[in-house]
Amino acid sequence: MRINVVLIPGVNDCEVVDFIIWGADSGVEVRFIEMMPGGAADIDAFERVVRPASVLGPPLEERGMPGDLQRSFRIEGTEYRFGLITPLSDPGFCSRCRRIRLTSTGDMVPCLGSQASVPLRALLRGGASDMEIEDAIRNAVLSKPARHSGCDGLRMWRTGG
Repeated sequence: MRINVVLIPGVNDCEVVDFIIWGADSGVEVRFIEMMPGGAADIDAFERVVRPASVLGPPLEERGMPGDLQRSFRIEGTEYRFGLITPLSDPGFCSRCRRIRLTSTGDMVPCLGSQASVPLRALLRGGASDMEIEDAIRNAVLSKPARHSGCDGLRMWRTGG
């Protein structure tokens, strides 16, 4: 089981160590997610988590799977583990992202940081051919950005990202 924690400066960013210990004691993977307020990157996200965690021991970065968006850490000599997800301040994040979302209204969303979407429901209900649907999906996948160009609409708020 995982729990995602959005660190909010001045609100809960002083509780990093408590979250890590609670996660280990509860058998829950705690993942700290960079706050994404209006497209401004929290450039200290790494420091806000890894530096405080070092009071438990040296944080060792674990090797992830190709395409992982999370950086995983384990405190040396312990079972304390945590993840860090930094979609805005990590320049390589977008190039590793392989996620596509389908909303409850039938829109395919290739990137949560943009307004772009493909109206699959409209295509399906409008009688589009299999080839037209396949082309729409392919174009959505190919439209994923290789890097941030700013979050021009913060689609994540409406999509649940």
